[in-house]
Amino acid sequence: PVSPRALQPRSATVSGFWLLNAFQRPAVLAGAYAEMAAQVIAGELRVVVGGDRPMSEVRQVHAELRERRTTGKLVLDPRR
Repeated sequence: PVSPRALQPRSATVSGFWLLNAFQRPAVLAGAYAEMAAQVIAGELRVVVGGDRPMSEVRQVHAELRERRTTGKLVLDPRR
C-alpha cells in the first residue's frame, strides 16, 4: 500500500503500465522506441549491464533481485 500523504512532501508519484496494452498500440510503441533510440545515440541514455549469469544460478539471481543487491539488467543464459 502507498499512502498519498507520504508522497506529497517530496512531490513523488507512483505510476505504471501494462506492456501488453502498449503492444496493442504499435504506433505509440514505435514512437517510444524511436525516442529511446535517439537518446541512446545522443549519449543521453545508457544501458547499465548488471551481468550475464548461467541459468543454474537462477535461485541466487532471484534472491539478489528481491534483496535489491543488483545493478542494471541481468541476463540469465540458458546455455550455461
